[in-house]
Amino acid sequence: MEIRNYNPSDVTITITSKAFGTFAITGLGEDNIECSADNDFAEASTGFQGDVVINESAKRNGTIKVPVQATSPQLKVLKKMADVTDIFSIWVVNKATNEKTGGSKAFMKKPADNKVGEKLADREFEIQVLDYTDR
Repeated sequence: MEIRNYNPSDVTITITSKAFGTFAITGLGEDNIECSADNDFAEASTGFQGDVVINESAKRNGTIKVPVQATSPQLKVLKKMADVTDIFSIWVVNKATNEKTGGSKAFMKKPADNKVGEKLADREFEIQVLDYTDR
């Protein structure tokens, strides 16, 4: 039996943008970073005689949700990126599991919600990835 350690500090998020440069997002929030494909990459169709065709989809869009603390050093630049339709690359790398998720063509879907109250809430940015890959 193999036992491995996981440390959230081994997860990095890197953005590379022509307009805003290359930077790592720090000051991540309490919630998980969510990376998911928006569509099924393949779907089976079964005929009435039982023959099966696997229909592959060319749609490779995905969404990455990144929660950041309101005190994150990158909050201002992420807000600026949400104001424009800047195309950038984003990669979420987990060194512990050797996973790399993201793509080279992404944009901010909308500005993060600004939640204030008894506690200073995290801001969640939704990023649309047009060439989503999960390696």
